[in-house]
Amino acid sequence: DEMLHQYISRLPSGVLLTVVIDASLSNAPMRVPLRVNTEFPHREVENSPVTQAMYGKFRYNCNAWLNSQHVNATARRLPCEPQRPLWSHLAKLLNRDEAPPLNEGLAVFCITASSKAQSALEAWLEGQQRGILSYCLLQALEHRQHQSCHYLDWMDSAQEVADVLRSQVLPYMDQYFHISYCKNAAPDECKIFESGSAFVAQDRAKRRRGQKHRPA
Repeated sequence: DEMLHQYISRLPSGVLLTVVIDASLSNAPMRVPLRVNTEFPHREVENSPVTQAMYGKFRYNCNAWLNSQHVNATARRLPCEPQRPLWSHLAKLLNRDEAPPLNEGLAVFCITASSKAQSALEAWLEGQQRGILSYCLLQALEHRQHQSCHYLDWMDSAQEVADVLRSQVLPYMDQYFHISYCKNAAPDECKIFESGSAFVAQDRAKRRRGQKHRPA
């Protein structure tokens, strides 16, 4: 997440960034403060980091994919946690320069396939090997006939597709989707991929500073 943050922190105010990561992640990949879990879609929580001690207690349920081999299910996760070499730890201690926080006028939405001890799966669906998150997001767009909708509505629709898969195809699937975002642009007020959504955070940030946004 450090390298990703280094790049995103360079983005200026008035930019809309949508990131989709269809892989198993125990921690939030982006340093944004808020998150919604589609298992509890009406509950907004702080995007708190997962510590090494917390990670060590996670126990993955291998049945999530081993009991679904009829659709060639597998987990999108490394077989083991990579270890940083010693020189990397030393370099981090010597170089304490951190990237600045994200611009408060930046609208960021990071959609991830799972969190903590859940497993992001891929499976053979409609003649292709697909990631579950990617498949559900695309199906949600098709169900809405590609009409514009808010990010939270998109996530709800994607979760409905996942629930159908869970009941009919992948009964042991334990993953639930997450969307993380900044305080100045919420997923229930920004429409997906629309340029106008880029100015929601910018306008709110300017209002807090006593300025008024004037569209070009």
